[in-house]
Amino acid sequence: MDTKQELWDYTKAKYDIPDAAEDWVLERIRESWRKNRRELKRDHYDQWENDEVRLLKRPKSVPECQFRELLVYWKSKKFQKMSETNTENRKKLMNPHTTRKKSFALVRNKLENEKVRTLLLKEMFAVTRERKFDRTYKTSNEDSTSKIAQMDDIETQ
Repeated sequence: MDTKQELWDYTKAKYDIPDAAEDWVLERIRESWRKNRRELKRDHYDQWENDEVRLLKRPKSVPECQFRELLVYWKSKKFQKMSETNTENRKKLMNPHTTRKKSFALVRNKLENEKVRTLLLKEMFAVTRERKFDRTYKTSNEDSTSKIAQMDDIETQ
């Protein structure tokens, strides 16, 4: 399937979905494809030195002709430049959140139900930057920690 319309038509034929859900469905398909492609690259490209080994280790769920196209794409100058740009941009993030795929709205709703009051912005900032003890992180959270401490100081004045 080459177009969003073809994806939508296929999905509509297979499932009973109202037309109002089209944007949501296409967004889920896009997210699923991006996740799949990211995991493919991590597990079947980054781990191996050359394309011969990569082809031998390719997942059986991906046809060889499609996997070859992905290999060409991942080696292209356009992809390499985009990857470098994204890496540099991620390094510039000073206070990255730690909620992963969970939306801030869900985090806020859960906490407000627990506390039975509206959350302060400072509380929301702190909760969405908390580090989990069982995870390792690529960056330090010193900036986030110092900002939370500053907010606490301002609040107590």
